[in-house]
Amino acid sequence: INQLVEGLKLKYDYQFGRPREYNLGAMLKLVLLAYSYGIFSSRKIERFARENKPAGWLIADQVPSYRIICRFRI
Repeated sequence: INQLVEGLKLKYDYQFGRPREYNLGAMLKLVLLAYSYGIFSSRKIERFARENKPAGWLIADQVPSYRIICRFRI
């Protein structure tokens, strides 16, 4: 998942003039990893990121809240 996302050319534009709180690549890695484990709920993805070491490594131990995860998926 890490190599796949790193190979993508993601556009890091600003939303409403502010920089994003979390790296888009890291968020995509987290969501894809959670989906591969069969986890689809934003709250469960947040818990997964806190408890799973590989997930923490992918997002550099910056665990987003379930609200941020939900907004990212929209």
